[in-house]
Amino acid sequence: MTGIVRRFWLFVVLVHFLGAIGWVWLMPGGFPHLHARTISNRLLPLLLIAWSLQTLRAGWKKRPAAVSALLLSAPVGWLACAVVSGIVFPTSAALIWLVVVAIALAAALTLRKSVILWPTFFINVIFMAFIGAALPICLRAPSAGTLPNSRTVLHEIPHLSDPTPVARSVALNSGVRVQTGSGEVWLNAGKLTVYVEPMLTFSSVSPDGSWVIFARKGDRVPPLRRLTGWEKRESAIVSQFEGGDWLRVVSDSETEATILAVSTLRKPVYSHLNVFTTLMITGHDQLRVAFSPMPEHRIEVTPADYPTGRARKAAYLDAQGVFHVVEARSGEKGPFRELAQGVLDPAAPLTMTFYDHDRPIAEVTLEDFAGQADVRTLSPSAGWGLPTNAIEFALEGDKASSAAGIYITLAGTSLGRGWDTVGHRAGTYLNHMRVRLIPP
Repeated sequence: MTGIVRRFWLFVVLVHFLGAIGWVWLMPGGFPHLHARTISNRLLPLLLIAWSLQTLRAGWKKRPAAVSALLLSAPVGWLACAVVSGIVFPTSAALIWLVVVAIALAAALTLRKSVILWPTFFINVIFMAFIGAALPICLRAPSAGTLPNSRTVLHEIPHLSDPTPVARSVALNSGVRVQTGSGEVWLNAGKLTVYVEPMLTFSSVSPDGSWVIFARKGDRVPPLRRLTGWEKRESAIVSQFEGGDWLRVVSDSETEATILAVSTLRKPVYSHLNVFTTLMITGHDQLRVAFSPMPEHRIEVTPADYPTGRARKAAYLDAQGVFHVVEARSGEKGPFRELAQGVLDPAAPLTMTFYDHDRPIAEVTLEDFAGQADVRTLSPSAGWGLPTNAIEFALEGDKASSAAGIYITLAGTSLGRGWDTVGHRAGTYLNHMRVRLIPP
């Protein structure tokens, strides 16, 4: 090999070696032994580390035939990864896999005049081909595990006799206001304000279950929800949107609102970031939250950093019907420390009671979270046994009086590391909510 070729391949080996070490260090663990993420996050990088060390050792001992055999197995692994990626991710990898094939062939040509130790080549090509082919398969999003609501709501769909197509903000009373075009609901009592976004909303999607960063920009952003009309009926606001989505907000009191949001997916959607419900709370001095499965535990809402630093707190429901509240180790990265747990039946509502110091100030009840959340699919980004459903909560600023954000997902990958996607099944998702402010 010439000096340039030798330096190129030394660079390639070091990139594989350091990249594999970094992958093991950064990617989450805590999966079952035969889980796809145990293979991708632990087994495959360890095999790559072994190949790198074997190649460096052969070079140190000046065995050029063995070095050439080991190096030639690397383009085979790249080819396997490219071809399988093109099959598994036909949209996201439509062009990338061809570029990788071209690079692999060009790299292999640099070794065309080298003496090859063929037994070493054939043994290592099996390992490298396995690594290359297994990686995209293991990184593909698991099958969607959410449970669209089986109850029909066709009889509840309101008929708008004279819909107004222009979006605007409409007050139901002095304490409740609705943004008809976006479906946002605002409740206000004194200095306390609760903002609710009850519509299922996707903000970062993949067309084929790949990492979202590999999706083309046009495929990554879902279409905006478009208002077709709205109407006010005494103490209720009704908004209808394209695709069968609609929202009804009823308020008979200045401190209460009953919300029914209906979102319909015509096909499965794989997303990295999405929200089933967003809550923002302002006007408190020191906020705590208690969940109905364990109302005696009042969890302080604290600031959190990204990607590392002050730990984020979250809650989730597991497949055994146990509701957990946990705290990350750093930022939103695991392992996670459990703060409280209780039992939540999938058919039961989930109520969050918010306290300012020791005084209750607001109560939010979600009728449909537990019954529709994906409780069985393990989160590929969080790891450590957490499912994909989550309720994340933190202060948006450093002060105790900062606005608090609560982000509720039926299936998502906001917690943890990576750009993984998880799925929502096709169907109709309901969000019955009751929001009540508790004045002093």
